[in-house]
Formats: sequence, C-alpha cells, structure tokens
Amino acid sequence: MNLSNLVGQVLKEMISARGLTYTVYAEKAGVTQGYISQVVNGDIKGVKLETLEKLVKPLEITVSDFLREVEKKKAFIVSPLQMMN
Repeated sequence: MNLSNLVGQVLKEMISARGLTYTVYAEKAGVTQGYISQVVNGDIKGVKLETLEKLVKPLEITVSDFLREVEKKKAFIVSPLQMMN
C-alpha cells in the first residue's frame, strides 16, 4: 500500500467516524466532493500542505495529528508483512 492510499484510507475512516457525508465534508473543507473521492481512493499523489490543512480542519484535528494516524496505519500494515519474511 502506498502513501497516497494510506492517506486516503485514514481520511475516509475519519470522515466516517464523524458521521459526515463526502458532500458535507467537502463543503466544510472548501474542496469539491470529487476531490475528496480522489483522495480517499488514493488517486491524488502528493496532497499539498495547504490542502491538507483544509482537509483536517472539519475533522477538528491538526495536520500533525492526521499524519500520526497515517504513520500508525503504515506501521500496522507493514509489521505483519515484515513478520512473513
């Protein structure tokens, strides 16, 4: 799983955990619903910092908090794979 997919998966989980639809979330973040779909599907490679700041604002977390969650997800996925080698 690449970084874009991890970012997308974490974002999707956070949006869902807050009971938001992509439409409502996109409106609060100031981006299009199509853009949100592209991010959660891992189709956007390299989200700009200023865009990431917009994306985390409706989640009421910081960019650092979000990136920590991405790192946790990465560690969770990588660790079992390393055990198999």
